[in-house]
Amino acid sequence: MRPATDAAACRFFISKISVYVTILTVDKTTSILIHYSHKETLGHSSRVIALCHHLAQQWPKTAIHILQGGKPQKFLTLPDRTNILDIPQPFDSRLSFKGVRLDHPSPNRSRFILETASRIRPDIFLTEFFPLGRLEYLSELLPVIRLLKKQGTRIFASIGYPYLVDLPGRHRAHLASLVPAIIKLYDRILIHTPPGLENTYLHDALKSGQLRRVYDNFFSRIAHKTTYTGYVVPHAAQPSPAIRKLMDTAAGTFTIVVSRGGGAVCPQIITRSILAQKILGNCYRFIIAAGPATTPAEKALFLSCLKKTGSKNVFLFDYLPELAYCLQHCSASVSMSGYNTAVQLLSFGTPSIIIPYASATSHEAPNDQLARAALLKDHLDSTVLGYDTLSPQILAHSIQEKCERPRPARPRKSWFTGKRATSRILLQEEGRDAQ
Repeated sequence: MRPATDAAACRFFISKISVYVTILTVDKTTSILIHYSHKETLGHSSRVIALCHHLAQQWPKTAIHILQGGKPQKFLTLPDRTNILDIPQPFDSRLSFKGVRLDHPSPNRSRFILETASRIRPDIFLTEFFPLGRLEYLSELLPVIRLLKKQGTRIFASIGYPYLVDLPGRHRAHLASLVPAIIKLYDRILIHTPPGLENTYLHDALKSGQLRRVYDNFFSRIAHKTTYTGYVVPHAAQPSPAIRKLMDTAAGTFTIVVSRGGGAVCPQIITRSILAQKILGNCYRFIIAAGPATTPAEKALFLSCLKKTGSKNVFLFDYLPELAYCLQHCSASVSMSGYNTAVQLLSFGTPSIIIPYASATSHEAPNDQLARAALLKDHLDSTVLGYDTLSPQILAHSIQEKCERPRPARPRKSWFTGKRATSRILLQEEGRDAQ
């Protein structure tokens, strides 16, 4: 009987060790270091902040450190246990949208990033958009990726959408080999769209068969390392009493929300909207978010336009943290087709007029906004207007038409799993299971 007794004791001992190890693993604080930049827009910032809010809420033992590579955006609301570190000497801005050549990153930036990473010794390092884009950050990111890889840090890319920057240049030898070589250093590439959805529209937006083949071949080659998480819905701030009052529309009246993302481009969306409200009359209330990157000259233009109309039903903001609430409850939205706004419109089923950004200086393939505008037209019955031909009359007619039609159906909920799926993937090897 002795062997049986010894075996039982051994099983009991092993079970106790397993429980103890599990407790240690679960209680361990997981450190995440994130690198991102924004060019004074809100898309990249909003996506990173949304992921941080979800991680902080679901995983109290997670410490998050953000290496922010652009100009400081002090208006962002960070969750608890999240530390933002502004990398010195930012070298890109909204001017890049106007074809202004970027400066080369300073060696001080690389030194700051390496020192930070060495001090924090993160369990997870996550780069936002790089390496599918932001290749100008290569000189400061490649050394830290190599260092952390040697230390056993898990390396991830957080990519908003399957868009490949400088697609026409992929035939050049250095680009054709560079990005695949960098991707080999990553544990996983996370693309925050439903599987196959935006790929189809970005593929179809390419006019050249050669470019389509390059695009398809690239994503086919990295498929073994790629996970499509679903959309990351932006974090929604609680609305203030003032915003609730503005959105409380009386019977027979309509509230229109106008936004242009961070405000780096397309100022005519704001001026045309102000003039469109004058045409539509007092039954239409306009809440306008011009964007935090709005310049003093643009702000003066908007105020001058508003003064000329004399309207009391236009409310102009630079940054509107309650934008999600406004988009959910408005009669119709006027916006570009940036990632975050589009995700909110789709998730709320908001009637929308879309004016996609199209760079006048870029020689690249069509950008993601043109492709996403087609997606919104197909799946949300959005009205798509051209920026160059936009007039107050055209915009007013489109708004009136949207307000008179039934609200479109929302896409299926499975499209919007990005935050939950991302946290599961990032932390699944840290002894946790996503909730």
